[in-house]
Amino acid sequence: MAFSSYQFILIFLPLCYAGFLLVHRMFGWNGVFPYLALASLVFYAQFSVILAGILATSVVLNFLAGRFIIEIQEKRS
Repeated sequence: MAFSSYQFILIFLPLCYAGFLLVHRMFGWNGVFPYLALASLVFYAQFSVILAGILATSVVLNFLAGRFIIEIQEKRS
């Protein structure tokens, strides 16, 4: 599915936006970020499961690196 396809513009994008609004209303910004990561995985999985796996691995590693950086900064202060 390309960003300019009717399927993306008329189905996927409105559903993601409605989900974004719902999740934001229920859980605030802390709930929105995991929702958007999951929506990205769904989008990329339509092209290839391998691409979705690479993206999921990247998200997890970046999350862990961020937690590690925060932990180091807190120990220094």
